[in-house]
Amino acid sequence: MEEDLNLNKKPKRKVSTSTYVVVAILIILAGAYSYYMSLPDEFAKNKDVAIPLCVDLCIKEQSKGTIFADGPCISEEITPGWVCDVVHIPRVSLIDNKEQNQCQSYVNKKAKHFVEVNTECGFVRAK
Repeated sequence: MEEDLNLNKKPKRKVSTSTYVVVAILIILAGAYSYYMSLPDEFAKNKDVAIPLCVDLCIKEQSKGTIFADGPCISEEITPGWVCDVVHIPRVSLIDNKEQNQCQSYVNKKAKHFVEVNTECGFVRAK
């Protein structure tokens, strides 16, 4: 009878040390990734700097006689990660949505954010 009981018992499996190491590494990587993703976006921190710089640059360009009818890009990098673009209000999609009238560093995803000012150098939006 005692032998029958031993046959029904499943042998205990030992967990190898390498399994513990892999699990520990995955936990550490998950924590590091979570920490990295919680850091503020470096480019977003420049938003408060980019807006007034874009407006000031627009005013300087306007005083030089630059014509903004085509809604040109006036800076490919007003501050790191930010471009400065002129748009019409209300938006004229045939002009403002043309890729050639937009900042190429934004179109090519070298810059992640933009500041838009209108043709009179008034702030429109920043994204």
